[in-house]
Amino acid sequence: QKYDSHNPKNKMNIIKSRKTTAYIFACMGLFVSLLLSCSDKDANTAEERALAFAQNYFNLRYKQSLTLCTENAKKWIVFRATNITQEDVDVINAQTDTAECEIDDVELNDDETTADVKMTIKNVLVCDSIGKHGSIKEKIKKTLKMKKVSGNWYVDTECPI
Repeated sequence: QKYDSHNPKNKMNIIKSRKTTAYIFACMGLFVSLLLSCSDKDANTAEERALAFAQNYFNLRYKQSLTLCTENAKKWIVFRATNITQEDVDVINAQTDTAECEIDDVELNDDETTADVKMTIKNVLVCDSIGKHGSIKEKIKKTLKMKKVSGNWYVDTECPI
């Protein structure tokens, strides 16, 4: 049987064939993107949790940051909070900008239960001397150690941040 381009049935078959092909490619694209996103799921979750922690911690919202760290790290958050003076709070309150945290890199370690999140923090209160009130630094670099506990990522540190 000869192909007739003016026959409406033939045109409908071509349209159906193109729609089917487009549908198959769309499904394949979705499948590939799902595979790729699953491999980065842990890194993204560690990144999100580290960023949430840092935004709270470096803006002196210690109570909120406690929910995002391991039991081991909590003592260091409490240590930091108890060493903030009224003068430090006044320095923070005099600022027009809050501390801003930006993720530079996330390294998921081979064990897949620990990660290092490197970040830049801008407009941050730095308290590095006993007996002196803190000062605002324009920019500092920090690496947060992350640990996966019961499927969730938490900041885990052995010393003050």
